[in-house]
Amino acid sequence: MKKIFLTLTITLTTTTVLTAETKRIYSHASASDKRLTALTEKAEQGDKNAQNELGILYTKFKKDYKKALYWLTQCAEQEDIRCQSNLAYMYEKGKGVEKDIHKAFEWYKKAAEQNSELASAAQYRLGQMYKHGNGVKADKEQAIYWFRKATKNGDKDARQQLHRLLKNK
Repeated sequence: MKKIFLTLTITLTTTTVLTAETKRIYSHASASDKRLTALTEKAEQGDKNAQNELGILYTKFKKDYKKALYWLTQCAEQEDIRCQSNLAYMYEKGKGVEKDIHKAFEWYKKAAEQNSELASAAQYRLGQMYKHGNGVKADKEQAIYWFRKATKNGDKDARQQLHRLLKNK
């Protein structure tokens, strides 16, 4: 009799734990769907932050690059540095779009020219493109220029690249 009671107790406990875990997963999925719906509504009204967040969500988690491209383009056209940089990255790496280094360069440049701390990643990427002749003619002076701007905006990798270029000048 003890053996049957013990088995029944273990089974009930396990079932309860699994049910609680399942509820947690489903409530998280439901919250996620609600968040996606709310973001989409804001994005459709032109909210740049929501458009950027959707772009990232569709790129990194949902792997729906077509939707990511759509939302990042909407946001980038509103002069948002983050979206311009993210969109440039998609073109540079061919994430959900045909790889187009020239479009990547254009979007990085639009972001980089806004010259804020948010632009440091785009400035760094331009420095790399000029350094390696990726999508543009290799130009050490332009690479130094963009690495210097990125360094002033706090990019540590740009500082290392700038140091290397100036050391070998």
